Amino acid sequence: MVERELRVAARSRKAFWMRQGAALIAMVICLWALLSIGGLMTPNRMGSSLFTTLSHLAFFGCLFAGVLLTADCLSREKREGTLGLLFLTDLKGYDVVLGKLIGTSLNSFYSLLAIFPILAIPLPLGGVTGGEFWRVVAVLINTLFLSLTLGMFVSSLGRNEATVMSVTGAVLAVMTFFPGVITAASPTMFWLHSMCNQFSPMFAFQVSFEMSYRLNPQAYFTSFLVLHLLAWGFLLLATRIVTRTWQDKTARPKANAWSERWQRLTYGNPIQRRQLRERLMAINPMHWLGGRERLQRVRSWIGASVIGGVGFVILLANWAPVQGLGPAALLMVPVHLILLSGLAGAAARCLGEHRSTGFLAQILATRMTAKDIVHGQVLTLRRIFTGPLLFILGCDFVLVLLDLVQAKPARSQVGNMMPWLVAIFLCDLFALGWVGLWLGLKTQKPARAALGAMVRILILPMVCAPFLFASGALKQAVFTWFIISAFVDGLFGLHAWLKVHDEFRFMLTEVPPKPSDYDEDFALLKWSQFEQR
Repeated sequence: MVERELRVAARSRKAFWMRQGAALIAMVICLWALLSIGGLMTPNRMGSSLFTTLSHLAFFGCLFAGVLLTADCLSREKREGTLGLLFLTDLKGYDVVLGKLIGTSLNSFYSLLAIFPILAIPLPLGGVTGGEFWRVVAVLINTLFLSLTLGMFVSSLGRNEATVMSVTGAVLAVMTFFPGVITAASPTMFWLHSMCNQFSPMFAFQVSFEMSYRLNPQAYFTSFLVLHLLAWGFLLLATRIVTRTWQDKTARPKANAWSERWQRLTYGNPIQRRQLRERLMAINPMHWLGGRERLQRVRSWIGASVIGGVGFVILLANWAPVQGLGPAALLMVPVHLILLSGLAGAAARCLGEHRSTGFLAQILATRMTAKDIVHGQVLTLRRIFTGPLLFILGCDFVLVLLDLVQAKPARSQVGNMMPWLVAIFLCDLFALGWVGLWLGLKTQKPARAALGAMVRILILPMVCAPFLFASGALKQAVFTWFIISAFVDGLFGLHAWLKVHDEFRFMLTEVPPKPSDYDEDFALLKWSQFEQR
């Protein structure tokens, strides 16, 4: 099975284009950095800065590769009922797991290999040693292996796509950032911090650089070995578990009782359900279908309150009586990103789940139009996220007022930066909603659609952020970041909006609307292509 997966991947065009794309993106980032800030730094400093930035981007790509590539490979086979068919043959658990691992992760390994020559470009500039380069390369490969095997392990345990991908991402995030939280919470507990560092991919990555490696070479090798053995442990557990978890489980009486209580808590009692149905059905039937779950709004409010409150408290803790908040106001960006991530997931689920079950095709057989269906989903997203959005914007406004009270308006860094950060937040909000709707409808895989939307709208502009803030001029850097984000949001958001409105019916029925009923040039082209077939 491994040999078959290798042969298929070797002949795939996707493998070729992914290698070329990864190398091209790394080359563009390197060239743009050399042309934009190359004249502002010495060659040694420029080489070190470029190597650090490229290696960090590669590290986070390797760290969360398992969420996208392997976290749903075995669970998808369980949902489709094809995993049990594999075990009717002579295949063993390790055959299935290794075959899936190779088939899903080979392209990511090829892409990582493709960027190593670009990662070596800073070596002639200075500031980077050969040993430092090879240590970082080894850590990147080890991190990719750990992420992929963890995804396989979680996938062998679960069935739901969103659950396994969320659990994989959460475990990776805890392993990466928990030692930093321990250090901030209890600086005196050195033994606990040292123990947690051995299981942190971020620590292994940090000590691979020259300065940290010289201080403690043993920490690098210890952490590298622990993470490597941990990855092999996840892989071995996956091979043992997958043979025992593919069968359907019989429902137990206690589980049924808890399921009924949870359903009553989620949707309310019969009277509450009838009142909500009458109110939302009068507006749009799809609005009732998407907004009947009460816990959606509760979860969004709890998430916004907790994350926004924690970010607000951290910012006030960094508030100085003389300087005010200053650059610490950028810590509100992660708060914005968490709300945007929730919106991307909800938007991807709106149409993706309904299409995968065939429900949307049945709705189109009624008097509802494609425009009514899309409008109902948009109303659902507004119902869920309007309150949390206003709460986060209120926190931003309070921060600006606090900084203006302490500093003069002309010297207030928060007053100069926050309007542009809020503008970026609102642009990303609009674009993520439409891109999530389109990718969810197209792929029918909500978790992958949400990740794809976040990569396009959030991650792509952030690639330029380290170079923008390297000059030290925060106001100009934030403004340039806004220009780049607005361009990316407009490009992908408008494309997704057109796709949702033009190809909604075509995606479900494979029959585009006639030119007499639809005057768009795109519909004319699609109709002519359909008649030729």
